[in-house]
Amino acid sequence: MDITLLIPPVFDPTHPDPALPPLSAAINAAGHRARGVDMNLATLIRVLDPAWLERQFGELERRCGAGSSDELRQRLELCALLLPRLGETLPAALEALRHPDTYRDPLGRSYRSSRAVIDNAFFILSSCHHPSRWSLTRFRSAHDLERSDGLALALSDRRTNPFEETVRDFLDTDPGRRHLERADASGIIISRPDQLLPGLTLALQLKARWPARSIILAGRHVEQIGRVLARSEVLSGLADYLILGDGETACPRLLDTLGNGWRSATRERPAIIDERLEHPVRKSLAASRPAPDCADFAGRPYLVPQPVAMLQPTRGCYWRKCAFCSTSPGRGWHYMERPVERVLEDVEQLARTLDTRRFYFNVDNIAPLHLRRLAEALAARGPGIEWSARLFFEPTLADAALVGLLAESGCRQARFGLESASPGLRKRMRRSGDPVLIERVIRLFARHGIRVHLDWMVGFPGETGHDFQATVDFLRRNRDAVHTVNVSTFRLETGSIMFREPAGFGIEIIDDPLRDLALEHAYRPGKGFSPRTAEKRARRAREFVETLFGGPPGDALPLHAFLAAAGGGYPGAGARPLPGPGYRLRGDVRSIRSRVAPDLLYLYCDRSARIFRLTPVQEELLRTGSGPSHRLPAALLHELRQAGFLESADASVRRSA
Repeated sequence: MDITLLIPPVFDPTHPDPALPPLSAAINAAGHRARGVDMNLATLIRVLDPAWLERQFGELERRCGAGSSDELRQRLELCALLLPRLGETLPAALEALRHPDTYRDPLGRSYRSSRAVIDNAFFILSSCHHPSRWSLTRFRSAHDLERSDGLALALSDRRTNPFEETVRDFLDTDPGRRHLERADASGIIISRPDQLLPGLTLALQLKARWPARSIILAGRHVEQIGRVLARSEVLSGLADYLILGDGETACPRLLDTLGNGWRSATRERPAIIDERLEHPVRKSLAASRPAPDCADFAGRPYLVPQPVAMLQPTRGCYWRKCAFCSTSPGRGWHYMERPVERVLEDVEQLARTLDTRRFYFNVDNIAPLHLRRLAEALAARGPGIEWSARLFFEPTLADAALVGLLAESGCRQARFGLESASPGLRKRMRRSGDPVLIERVIRLFARHGIRVHLDWMVGFPGETGHDFQATVDFLRRNRDAVHTVNVSTFRLETGSIMFREPAGFGIEIIDDPLRDLALEHAYRPGKGFSPRTAEKRARRAREFVETLFGGPPGDALPLHAFLAAAGGGYPGAGARPLPGPGYRLRGDVRSIRSRVAPDLLYLYCDRSARIFRLTPVQEELLRTGSGPSHRLPAALLHELRQAGFLESADASVRRSA
C-alpha cells in the first residue's frame, strides 16, 4: 500500500511535524510505502510571494464596495501602503531567517525586522479573508471552530476560508501531487487546533477528486476531539478513519487490512481506531521502533539556516502531577524511554540524512537518570552535537557535575516551566521545585554556558498580586542567568486534573453545550485574579519581560530561539541595550484607528513600509514624550526608532534602568 502523509497549514515553518517521520518509518518498516509531504511549507512559499499578494489585494479591492465596513476600508488603505515595498522586502526577510548571522545578533534586530515584514504580508492575506486572521503560525477563523456547526460553516464559506484556494492550487500545481495521484490512501496529520480547518478543507478536496480513496485523519488534535468530531455531521463523507494515538502501531495494521482487499462500505461516520488502549504493547515497542524517517524532508527550504533534527528520546511525562497540564494525564500514556543505544543510532541516522549536528529533543521532559545516561553517551560520541530539551526542576539538576556533563554533551539550551516563583502558587499547581532550588539550577546552567528559557504562566486560579510580584522579583534577581522568557495566560483545558476536579481548586466550570469541540473552558474562580484580570496582567508581564531582557520576546519560534542560544545571539546578558534617551512619535506618522480592536492604534511608516500597533497607554507616552517610559518594551522602542517613527525627547523622559 502506498500512502501519502500530509502536514496541512498552519504549522511551524522551521521543521516538519515531529509526529510524521516516526510514523513514516513505522509504515515503511511494515512493508508499505509512506511519502511525507509538508503542505504547510509548500503553502507558505506559495502565499508569501509578491504575485500571490497582488492577486489577494485585487480580491480585497473587489470586496470593498459601497456597503463595506470602515474596518475593511481601513485595511485596504493599509494594504495599499504595504504592498509596493513587499516585493522587495519580503524575499529579503525570508532569506534573513535562513541566514546564520540573523541568530548571532545580540539584539536580534534582523530577526525582528524579518518577522515584522512577514507579519505585514499576512496582514494582506488576512484582510482579503477578513474577519479571519492568518499569521505565520496561527489561524483564527471568522467562525467558531469550537462548535461543530461553526466548523461546518467555515468549511463552506469560501470568502473567509483562505485554504480553499491554497489547497486547490497545491493539488493542481505542486510537484508532490504526483505521489498523491498514485497513492492508495491519504493521511492528514492534524496536530494543532489551527490546522483543523485547513486539514478538513484538504480532506474535502481529496474526497472530491478521488472518492474511492481512504482518507485517514491522525495527530494530536484529532486525538483530542476525534470522538466528538466523528459523531458530528462535519465529517460525513470526508474521512474514513480516525486514529487516536501516535499511529505507529495502528496505521500499519490498517494498511495491512486495506491491502488485503478489504474496503469499508460507504458510511456516514468514520471508524475510530484508538491506539492508546494498547499500553503494554506500546511500552514494549519503545526499543524496537525504527529511527524517524526524514528522507522526504531533507533539503526542503525551511526557515532555518541549517536543518535541526527533531528527536524523541522519551515520550510522555514522568511527573504527571501538574494540575493544569492536559498532555500526559489527558492521554493516559505511560512515560517511555528509548534505550540510549537506540537514541545514538537515531542521532547518527538523522545526522546523515539531514546533514546536521543540531538536535531538538521534542519531549515533555526527561527523567534525571535517563538524562544522565544520555548525556554520558553523547559526550563520549564524536563528533559532538548541539541539542536542546525541555527539563524539569529537580534537585538532581543542582549537581554541578551533572550540569557540566550536559554542557560537555552539547546541551546549548534548556527549557523549563517556571510558571510561577511563588512557593504557595507552585504548590497549588503541583509543580516540583521551590524557588531557592530553581534559582540554584538556572544559575548553575548559566555558569556552564547553557542558555535558560523559562515559561511563565499568569492567572492560575488563586493567583494574587503578591504571587505575581514574586515572579517579577525573581526574574529581576536572575536576569543575568535567564536567556528568554515566554509569558502565557492560564487556560482550563479538557483532560487536566483541574478540569476533572474543579472543586479542589476553587473554580466553577461554566459549560456551554454548543461548544462541543472546545478544548478550553470558561470558569469562575473563587479567589485571585479573574480571567479578564489575568489577561491584563499577562500583557503587563510581556512588556516587563521585553523591557527587562531587551531582546526579542521568548515566544520566538522554538528552533529560532535554540539557534540563537547555540550561536550566542539574542539576547545575551552583556549585550542588552543600556538606558538611553527618551523618544516621542514624529508628527508625520500616519495612524489609523482599528474598528475591530478600539484599544489599538495602527501606525504606518513610509520609510520602512511596516505596521505597528500601540495600546492607548503606549500611544500617550510616545505622543507627549513624558511619563513613566520604562513601561514601554525596549524592543518596541528599538523597532519604532529604526523605522523612523521616533524623535528624541527631553532628558526628563529617559528610560528607567
